[in-house]
Amino acid sequence: MDKVRRLGPIAALTIFLCICVPTTCSSAQGGSSSAPALDVAQVDTRAIIVQLDHLLAENRHNEAKSAYGLLLKSRASAVEAGLELHSRGGTSSELTTKALCALGADEVPEELSTHLLKYVLLSSSLSDWTKMSCIDMLSRRVDGPFRDLLLRFGTDPQRDPNLRISALRVAQSKWPSESRQTLASLLQSAQEPAIHHKALQYLAGSGNADALPLIEQFVLNRDPATAGSVLSKEYGILILRYHLGASVLPLLASVLRDETWPTEIQERAIDLLARSGLPGGREILSEVRGHAGKDLQTLIDMALGEQE
Repeated sequence: MDKVRRLGPIAALTIFLCICVPTTCSSAQGGSSSAPALDVAQVDTRAIIVQLDHLLAENRHNEAKSAYGLLLKSRASAVEAGLELHSRGGTSSELTTKALCALGADEVPEELSTHLLKYVLLSSSLSDWTKMSCIDMLSRRVDGPFRDLLLRFGTDPQRDPNLRISALRVAQSKWPSESRQTLASLLQSAQEPAIHHKALQYLAGSGNADALPLIEQFVLNRDPATAGSVLSKEYGILILRYHLGASVLPLLASVLRDETWPTEIQERAIDLLARSGLPGGREILSEVRGHAGKDLQTLIDMALGEQE
């Protein structure tokens, strides 16, 4: 046994395969080319996963690819064995979990992939980054029971923003109607700019009848406790311009007529009115200029001057 340990992981794995599947050795030793191919079903998949776990933990990625290649030949068995090992604490590397999720993304019974994703999302020992990666890999196989769990992840401020975004993206793509209230609540509360950006994007693409009015409410919200960042509001204005066309003119005009708005927001409104081809946009700028302060007049003059 000591000699096997000193041979290293891949050599030990080769010996293991020779013992379990003798045809492997005959091929490796120059045996007849007509020897039957390796039947991975005969291999102890758990042993390969444990070996893969050690290799990944030691950053021996080239050797890990060889072990992973064996698992690809029997995806379902590998996922089953990986779940069993995880339940017994038999693996430690989060990279191993990602490898299992990659295996479970295709050519595996859907219920097995579902079981794997449920384990990953509910595990207290796996990082948010690993959870995010597995959501992305297994999202095609997500079904109804995951809806509330994903929406819960999406609204949890203690979670990594990237995990929250992945959870919201999948939930919105599969259950747009049910996700509407969650996205609206995110826009009505203090969030990181990245979360507001994605909530705006997903809500705009949801097809819900009240999506654009909710986005307009977000843009016009001036409550310091819940209002989004200037950048998020700019993004909201661009979404409204894209979807509403000339119907966005009253909103842009109201932003310019109230000089308490941040300069960045007013600059965006001026830019859209002057350069986007909206009918009546330049007329609004000329009207607003007559009542604007010096700084706003300068911004309007610059925008109009560039178009002459």
